[in-house]
Amino acid sequence: NLGMIFAKNKNKKIGLLLTAYNCENYVNPCLDPWMKLKEKHNIKIAANSGMFSDYKTLGFENKNQGTLDKLNQYEFDYFIKTDAQNLLDEDSSRNKCLNYLINEQHCDLIWILDADEIYKELEIENIKKILYA
Repeated sequence: NLGMIFAKNKNKKIGLLLTAYNCENYVNPCLDPWMKLKEKHNIKIAANSGMFSDYKTLGFENKNQGTLDKLNQYEFDYFIKTDAQNLLDEDSSRNKCLNYLINEQHCDLIWILDADEIYKELEIENIKKILYA
């Protein structure tokens, strides 16, 4: 599920918008290739993690601590963590990251990634080549 939003900017900076919840088994395989390519390809990473407020309203139990423990091992450019007392809805959580990548980092490509989407380094580089061909 490759979702991308284009902004009109010529600096070819990639913004990665990561959403991760209750997926600690996927965090490392998802993020490690991106972190290895971060400097080489001028990738800025904005992440959000926490149960969305709608799920609390529906009575779901918050099951995110393992994911947060893994995410805290990484250095993100922007990171929103919410807990059971301070939740955002899905749109607000993602939009805060999106606004950071567009308005503060001036990214011209936003790559939307859920933590269970795993790409190899070569796949990321090949997709980037196609996009900027």
